[in-house]
Amino acid sequence: MESQIISRAKARDPEALAQLLVDLVPITRATIRRIQPYAQDPDNLYGEANLILLDAVDDFDPERGVPFHLYYRARLSYFLMDDLKRSMKKPTVPLTAEMEAVVADVVDTEEDFILLERAEELHQIVNDLPIRERAVVSLYFFCHLSLSEIAARLGISYQTVANTKSRAMNHLRRIYASKQTVDSL
Repeated sequence: MESQIISRAKARDPEALAQLLVDLVPITRATIRRIQPYAQDPDNLYGEANLILLDAVDDFDPERGVPFHLYYRARLSYFLMDDLKRSMKKPTVPLTAEMEAVVADVVDTEEDFILLERAEELHQIVNDLPIRERAVVSLYFFCHLSLSEIAARLGISYQTVANTKSRAMNHLRRIYASKQTVDSL
């Protein structure tokens, strides 16, 4: 049955293509949600998935023994991961007015210099966190939002935000501690 639909879709039969689209909606939706759950424009990803489906139909070789739905899911997954990599050009967290004031009001004392150095290190460490952890930490500490406000803004559950913040804090502690021991040597 599946091979008949695919061979008709290869011939660009509109009914077969429509049937494939409908049959693969659950796989498409699940794959997009798994790889890019916080996509800014998920409708655009669904459109791209339709184009990937057309390419997958053209390139599919039933002789290889791989079911079409697995082949399509792999193609879609690779596209989504590549798209995610391109979109994550590591935007940096901007310095807040408070941090800029600290930088501007630096006095030549050793304590102020050390505090400034630590603030800059922390800023760099925060920018090295994974994007979701960076977003939660930035919204919590720099924008002073509560965990429930962050959950509403990111469209995720409160518990996910709390777990992400906890994981981010552990990452920050571990990275900061390792930098301190390396720098003190």
